Amino acid sequence: MKFSFNFNQEVMDNEILTCTRYNSRNGGDKYKDYIALQEKVFKYKQDPDVDGLSKSLNSYFREKGMTAVVQIYSSQVMRNSSPEAKRKLINIYLEKELNKTNYTATPKITALLDDGWVLTNEEFEAIQSRKINLSIFHHNDMDGEASAAFTFMAFATNQTEYTDNIRFYRYNYKLEDMNRHLQNIEKYTPRGKKKYAIVVDLSLTARDIKELFKHFDKVVWLDHHYTSTEVGLKVSKIIPEGKKFSMIIDTRESSAYCCYSLFKDDIANVFEGYDGVDSDSLNTLLPALISIYDTKQDIKYPQLYKVAEALNQYYFDMPYTDHASRMWRTLLINRKVETSSELLIEKTPSCPFVSVIRDGIKLRQVDELKKDVMYDGECKYHAKLSDRETPGKVNAEIIGLIGNGPANRIRSSIDNLIKLVIRIDQLGVITTSAYSDSLKVRGPEGLNLGKVFSEVFGGGGHPGAAGFNIPLSDFERIIDNFKKNREIDYSSMTFDVIDDGNWHRLDETVQYVFNSVSMVLLYTWDNLLQE
Repeated sequence: MKFSFNFNQEVMDNEILTCTRYNSRNGGDKYKDYIALQEKVFKYKQDPDVDGLSKSLNSYFREKGMTAVVQIYSSQVMRNSSPEAKRKLINIYLEKELNKTNYTATPKITALLDDGWVLTNEEFEAIQSRKINLSIFHHNDMDGEASAAFTFMAFATNQTEYTDNIRFYRYNYKLEDMNRHLQNIEKYTPRGKKKYAIVVDLSLTARDIKELFKHFDKVVWLDHHYTSTEVGLKVSKIIPEGKKFSMIIDTRESSAYCCYSLFKDDIANVFEGYDGVDSDSLNTLLPALISIYDTKQDIKYPQLYKVAEALNQYYFDMPYTDHASRMWRTLLINRKVETSSELLIEKTPSCPFVSVIRDGIKLRQVDELKKDVMYDGECKYHAKLSDRETPGKVNAEIIGLIGNGPANRIRSSIDNLIKLVIRIDQLGVITTSAYSDSLKVRGPEGLNLGKVFSEVFGGGGHPGAAGFNIPLSDFERIIDNFKKNREIDYSSMTFDVIDDGNWHRLDETVQYVFNSVSMVLLYTWDNLLQE
């Protein structure tokens, strides 16, 4: 399956214009959305008039076809008489989704802002002057690493070096990793010094947030996962007395884009005067491409999606591309790229960003060949859901592989396919990731992998890409309860193995996990078809 890179220059130029205008300060919806959101919440911070805040928010968001709903919740762990116990939870929905029948609307934005602003000017200054220690927790993919890097740039007092009061903690949903991080934070933070946490690109549970409150004076959560919007209500009820919390969950774009939009002015202020940098000269195409890839906007941006794949390939293959790399700073502030000619056609690369994209295209081509060979050598776990009324018709298929890495290792273009990658470590902890291109999975009324994994396994993610991490013993208990509480018709389900002579790759425990996860997904899919 060769990676081809044919493109239409006019189409790509229009896509660049669209995605960068969407991110830009002048007319950039996300930047203005966050400013408007914070300003209006700050204005009504001490005002109990929920209707007034709702009207103020809707005066802005209605022009975008969105509706804001404000609700007040009392913390269950604080005295109800305390003013701090009352918090305004803001959910902003698409009006067209609210009007659909037989569809439970998911908010596009969920926000809770104790101080009105995500961080006050005084808090910014205290972090920059090292009076507050800041821990940045982030996911370990391109979106998470870039989110952490963009967030750090907003607090930098030095254009080149990291400061000792800001530390990064990579997290891939393994509880032991979080516990180790928290132990280190307690060990190395001077006694009596305030500690803040900013969490980016992580779909946490209310339990995770509750644990963070034990160690930090303030928690800021900036995310974009569908499942995180559902956690917002629970979090608003568990904030301890004396603790502060800020949350913006925006499902419309990636976390890197959201962090860039939120902190854009602060980043520009840090690098002001550096080679003519200001908020309008930042290379907006960088966070735009990260968002296009991470949220799989291949339909909206069919040309740029391939460029975004090349950027991700460069991040994945090249050494030193994590949050600590100065690469992100250089690609963001060195030069703004606005045309396909500059990006792909001009003979001499105009800036490091262009070089990265072109190298990424070459790496992507090599990676496609490698994945073909790897897939041919794999034992494939297979499941399908047959149509009850039409012989020979298959409604859904699932293919699974053993090991690490993204589910796009699975080299198949079958319609309505879900791809699974499953790994079980030496401690018996299952790590599962799932991916699907099918609109019947990732579409607005589709299966929604993130929702299924959240509700059944305590995982989460997006409608078309999700995962979970759970001990095998807990997994077995969950599956047993799932079967006991439902009448499952196995007559239309088939589970088998496609070994292609690679039986030495077969693992019976992985096969059990695959069959069980597939059963949950096919059962849920079948129920959707019956509705």
